[in-house]
Formats: sequence, structure tokens, C-alpha cells
Amino acid sequence: MKELHESFQSSSSMKLTFEKSSASIRLIKIVTDETNKTTDDKQIPPPPPQKENTTINNIQERFLQVLGPLIIQDDYLVKHLGLAADFAYVRGKYLYSKGCFTICFRIEQCAQPYQIFFGCMASKDPLKELVFKSPSAVGWFGHNQVHLNGSCSTNCKKYNYHSTVIQKDDEIQLTLDCIHEQIRLFHQRKQMLCILPVDIKLVPFPWQYLVVLYNIGDTLRILPNI
Repeated sequence: MKELHESFQSSSSMKLTFEKSSASIRLIKIVTDETNKTTDDKQIPPPPPQKENTTINNIQERFLQVLGPLIIQDDYLVKHLGLAADFAYVRGKYLYSKGCFTICFRIEQCAQPYQIFFGCMASKDPLKELVFKSPSAVGWFGHNQVHLNGSCSTNCKKYNYHSTVIQKDDEIQLTLDCIHEQIRLFHQRKQMLCILPVDIKLVPFPWQYLVVLYNIGDTLRILPNI
């Protein structure tokens, strides 16, 4: 008791609090400032989960990782520099597992027939040859091709996708919707909206967007967020 008294007298970080009670014996607490301090080694709790209508608008995507004859200029423009038509791959900086985000592209150069792939893939998988044909990728290519977890279809009526209408200077919006487990492609000039489901067992979160250029000189730019 003597040691407790001395500690209290010598410390400026202690105070006495009296619990209000109708009982004849009241509870006395000794509270120190250390109780309310957070140390660096304590884990900061994660932020609350995003609501289902959350839309991520505070980040600007860019080109980051490439495979094949591509060059990135200023993070936002990518160009096919091959000496012959060949698959060239690029994916973005950010990973997506919550919310909904739209990336806007402008086709600054586009040889015919149109052969550019827009879609998404599981970020855990490496960027590799023909990755857009793998079970872990989903998206739209040239020749009216829809690639869905390793399968390919050219059924325009079923998927409402017509790659033959896409040309130079067109703007394409690619939406990664983690809330509804789908991706959407919107062709601005033709007002063409295409939707594909994403099987998260085959394409688990987090996702990355995936773009594939095939024709020599094809050039793509990421536009500011809408």
C-alpha cells in the first residue's frame, strides 16, 4: 500500500476516479495515461468494408507491366513496336477486389482488321503468352471474339459485341465491377455496352486489367478518370 501511495504521489500520469454507486462501498480506479496510448507495434485495424454502391474514383490507372514488343510512354500511352504482327501484353498498376472502377482508353492508332483485347485477369497469375485464352482471364478481342475463362465465342447476338465497328480515335470504357463480379465494355461512339460475368473461382480477387495489342503500330492511351 505504501509503494502504491508513493507511485501515485510521484506520477503526473495517474488520476483517481470514483465510480458512482448507491452501495456503501465505492469502487476507486487508478487510471494512467499509458492506457490510452497506442504503440507502433500494435496493428492498425483495417478500414470498414466498402458499401455495395461504392465506386472508386480517387485513383488514376496507368500502364505498368509489359510482355512483348511494347513501349510505355509517360505511364499513360502504350504502343506496339514489333516488326511483325505479334501478341504484346500490358496490365495496370492497381489491384481490384472491392468496389467498381472504370478505366477510359482512347485508340490513337488502330490497324485493320481491329485486334485489341480488353479485359481482366487474376493478378496472382504471371503475365505470359496467350494469357487472355487461359481460365483466369475474361475479355473481348478482335474478330468479334469473346474470351471467357478459356473458351472463345464469336456469337455477336449473345454477347452484343461487334469488334468490326471499332476504329481509330474511338474511346473504350472498361469497368471492373467487383461488387457484381462482372466486367463491362462500353464503346462510346456506337453506344455499345457489353457485359461478361467473372467466375471468381477461376479469376479470384484481386483482379488486374489486361490489354493485348496485336497489330504493328497500334497505340492506346489511358484517359483521365470519368
